[in-house]
Amino acid sequence: MLRRLPPIWSTLGYLCLYAGLGVLASNTVDAAEWLVNPTLRASSEYVDNPRLLVAGGETLVGAVGEVSSVMQRVTERSQLVLSPRLAATRYQEDNLLDNDVRSLAAQYDRRWERMRWTGAASYTRDTTLTSELGLSGFVQANREHEGIAFNLSPSATLTERTNAGLRLGYSNNHYIDAKSTGLVDYDYRTASLFGNFDYSEQTRLTITARGGELHVPDAPLADKQDAAVQFGWSYQAYSLWNFAASAGPSYLKSKFGSDTGSVFQLSAQRTAEHWSVSASASRDLTPTGQGVLTRSDQLTLELNRFFTERLSAGISLSGIRNQDQLAQPNAEAPTLEYLRGELSINWQFAEHWSLAFLASGATQKYNNAPDAADSYRTSIGIVWNGQPRSL
Repeated sequence: MLRRLPPIWSTLGYLCLYAGLGVLASNTVDAAEWLVNPTLRASSEYVDNPRLLVAGGETLVGAVGEVSSVMQRVTERSQLVLSPRLAATRYQEDNLLDNDVRSLAAQYDRRWERMRWTGAASYTRDTTLTSELGLSGFVQANREHEGIAFNLSPSATLTERTNAGLRLGYSNNHYIDAKSTGLVDYDYRTASLFGNFDYSEQTRLTITARGGELHVPDAPLADKQDAAVQFGWSYQAYSLWNFAASAGPSYLKSKFGSDTGSVFQLSAQRTAEHWSVSASASRDLTPTGQGVLTRSDQLTLELNRFFTERLSAGISLSGIRNQDQLAQPNAEAPTLEYLRGELSINWQFAEHWSLAFLASGATQKYNNAPDAADSYRTSIGIVWNGQPRSL
């Protein structure tokens, strides 16, 4: 029998309880009002081969509606942020591709003189058309997906330049009506210890030791444990350039054996008055809906430009290469490559109204498939950004 997540009302109840505890905690310092910033979006989109079929797929025209909000409560020592979002996509030619996204995220930050507690909780209900892109790559059928995630991180300031802390994380993913698709329910637990040393006003040195455990209820042989240690460095140059780098060894163990490797993260960012650019490269161990841990290599490049106060544009490029680790003995490791490029243009024609244009293309390829699958998407819509209001 498949293990299911708690009912939606129960999951949302946990998030509300989490938020309520944050409100009560912040009330012990001083009173503060809620600030709410709503956003509405309606768009029409054209999409070619949404299922990323190698032989090509249908061309569809659809309608997208979205409502979201950022609710924030800030005091002198705490901050609580709630971010609900509802989105619906409908296609007249093929209603099997219709999908909804419902999510709620909560973040809480509490500071004392030498202590800090941060935490986050989230619930998402969407479909495999969005949840599996760049992970398992399974988008050929539209199945519902539920996910919850929690993390908690207490930290302490040891000296003027040194702080250390603990970070605990848990995530659970459940696929509905996913028999014979290869997708399985799984949960992933992590725990890490970290320390930071401010070498100067611009330079910081870090060390992080992390352990994780993947649990697949319906396939006990797929359970895995992983560990990694990373040594890092970051540098900020006069609020214009930001650089960060970290790397270290990793270890993975399963019922079929063990393996060693490495993990790393590199990033650079430049921010100017009218433009910004950022680039990153990373390697990490990431769980997917196929009940495996993958070695995930990622590259990203983003460029944003403000031409006027009301007209802006952005270009983003990303590449992901996921290789299953210790999936089966004496078998070639499945590998997924996913590339995506996107162009976005935004024109604010009124105080709270803007037009948004987006064009993107993606390609996906498995190492055991002869050819890659390509997909293209174009959308134009209208966006209303409400004025922040207090409650």
